[in-house]
Amino acid sequence: MSSFLWLPGPMEGVMSPEWVRAANSLHLAERWITPFFRLSQELPRRKYFASFLEPYKPVPTVMQLMGTDPGLLAEAACIAEAEGAAGVDFNFGCPSSQVLRHGAGGGILKKPELAGMILRRTLAAVKIPVSVKIRCGWERPEELPELLAHLLAEGPAMLTFHFRCVSEGYLPLAPEERTRRFRMAAELAGERTCLILNGDFSAAEEMRSAVKQYPVGGVMAARGFLRDPGLLRRAAGEHVPPPDVLREAFFRAVIQQYPEGMPPGRAIELSIFLWGKENLCFQKLRGRREPVRLETI
Repeated sequence: MSSFLWLPGPMEGVMSPEWVRAANSLHLAERWITPFFRLSQELPRRKYFASFLEPYKPVPTVMQLMGTDPGLLAEAACIAEAEGAAGVDFNFGCPSSQVLRHGAGGGILKKPELAGMILRRTLAAVKIPVSVKIRCGWERPEELPELLAHLLAEGPAMLTFHFRCVSEGYLPLAPEERTRRFRMAAELAGERTCLILNGDFSAAEEMRSAVKQYPVGGVMAARGFLRDPGLLRRAAGEHVPPPDVLREAFFRAVIQQYPEGMPPGRAIELSIFLWGKENLCFQKLRGRREPVRLETI
């Protein structure tokens, strides 16, 4: 078993309960980090935390939280701990305009002091590991040293680093610039936390190469994991079926999670995630209005 962490990225709008249960049925991930659970002005009832976490069980699950109120986030972390979360993670990187409008997600990177305070309050409130997911800065990578100084001073158990700045969204960057930013994050973090690299990883060989090239604790893959459901296990050195075989198996496993059939729009969307546009399933399901069952495909 690999000593490195090969983590699935939290994917808002993708990781439905059915999607997660299907992935668990195929043992695709050893640990989950959920998409963000957003907190604004009030603490939701505990039952919402339980419902949010339920599909991931029994796989160890880190609950990702998003918000701007240190006290509210610490209280939420306490509930997540009580509901059996293996840890809590803070989303300080989402570049969505809707999220940024409220100063959350990547907007936190404008206020490194606030990011540190959120970590401090939560670490004092819970016993489970507390981690954070960030980008290289709000606008420029030169912001990273100050940002990491505030975060690492609090002692997070893990820090996931996405090489783009918030302002860059998902724009392509030159490979050498990605390398430069990964190296900078690794040098700044040193041995003060478990650093996880994130961003555009799509092949197991590239993931294994990254942990050899940089002094890091592992790699996180999101879109690459969508295109190859066996990616994380492949990176860990396990023998798994070829990508095409696992794509088909995963597609069928998701459909099986819908007793009354999968909504056609969701089935088409999943097929595009797995095979890209204009795939055979897309062609077969396009225009369909009836729920999708296994016999349909």
